[in-house]
Amino acid sequence: MEESSKQMSPTDGDASGCLHSISTNIPAQQNIQARVQQYAVEREKRIEAFLSGVYSRREDYIKSLLPSHPVMIPKPAMLLSAKLD
Repeated sequence: MEESSKQMSPTDGDASGCLHSISTNIPAQQNIQARVQQYAVEREKRIEAFLSGVYSRREDYIKSLLPSHPVMIPKPAMLLSAKLD
């Protein structure tokens, strides 16, 4: 019971003390915010690069499925005239 009544100082490993010291240290807070912003920008660039690679591979795959020579697709009018003859 005596331990619970003991006052803890911010240096005793108390997380709230650590957060308090960060919130009062403006240069450190700005440094953290700048690093978070930089990480967000880098993350967005990595996502864009990944998606562009996915889309590029998808286009290549679709092109590989298409025939290399042009295929004539008959129009409905051509089909009707062929049946009437």
